[in-house]
Amino acid sequence: MPLQIRFTIHERDLLFTLTSIESEIVKRLKHAMLQKNSIAISVDEDELDVLLGSIAADANHTENRKREKELNALFHRLDEILRIHMST
Repeated sequence: MPLQIRFTIHERDLLFTLTSIESEIVKRLKHAMLQKNSIAISVDEDELDVLLGSIAADANHTENRKREKELNALFHRLDEILRIHMST
C-alpha cells in the first residue's frame, strides 16, 4: 500500500541534491503539485527504505554540518512515518 509523503519545498530541494536517488522519485518530486507550500508524492515501503538509505549516506559523508543536520532531521521524520506505517 503506497504512502502519501508530504515534503516542504526546502526538503524537496534537499532531496534533489542527494548523490544517489532513484530517478522515479525525482520524477515524482518534479511533477508534484504545490499545495500550501508543500508537495506530496506516493511511495511504497521499498522506495521509502531506499530513499532513507540515500539520505543517510549523504548525511554521513557530508562535511557541511548544516546539511548534515537537515538530512538527519528529514531522515528521522521519514523513518518515523515508515515505522508507523509498518506497525499498522
